[in-house]
Amino acid sequence: MTEKSKGFLMDYVPIILLTPAIVVSGALAGQAAYKIIPAVVTLFVVLLSSKLYRVAFLLGAANCILYSVGYFVDGLYGSLVSCLVISAPLQVLSWFLWKRSAYKQATMFRRMKVYFYPLIVAATAALALGMLYVSNRAGGANGMIALDSVLFALGLIVSVLLAFAYIEGYALNLLSCALTVVMWVILAARNVRDITYLLVSLYNVFRVSIALAACVRMYRAQQLERKKGDEA
Repeated sequence: MTEKSKGFLMDYVPIILLTPAIVVSGALAGQAAYKIIPAVVTLFVVLLSSKLYRVAFLLGAANCILYSVGYFVDGLYGSLVSCLVISAPLQVLSWFLWKRSAYKQATMFRRMKVYFYPLIVAATAALALGMLYVSNRAGGANGMIALDSVLFALGLIVSVLLAFAYIEGYALNLLSCALTVVMWVILAARNVRDITYLLVSLYNVFRVSIALAACVRMYRAQQLERKKGDEA
């Protein structure tokens, strides 16, 4: 099997299998179209993101609007706010910043200084607690408020880190995706109609793992080019 064939299998076979699975399972479970459509669009957003394409940010921003409808209905206000007020604008900003420092289809990546790590942890905790308070006051989804608040905090931190092309953003995104799987497993167990989001969240973990590896490889290549340029 050629590398091109392997690439096709890795990139498109999961989408070819998941798209009808999401649509059919959603339809059989009585899932509303406003949940099925963004789930399918996400497959393509995540595929482009895993290949580090800047344009993925623009498609992702548009998809946030579609997702927000489902989050509102489910009472996931942390995710709702994250989508409309934070994620969508940040993704547009990310596209602009990546384009300004373009490198091939992506951008010039950077690494965060280690002494910033505790600040990231503290900021995540503060944001999660703040959203937990707001969600409790707003009467968010019972039993999921805490996890939803943590995902809100991680989503914001990840969005900011990726906007400024920090490779740590991909590592935190992988953690966020794993926790998202946990959330949708619980919600799907309560309501089978949420199976579409569960399928997408599983695919996200797979693709974000690939994105993290690709980002690290590109960062190392950039550093090598920069070193050779300095030596010249």
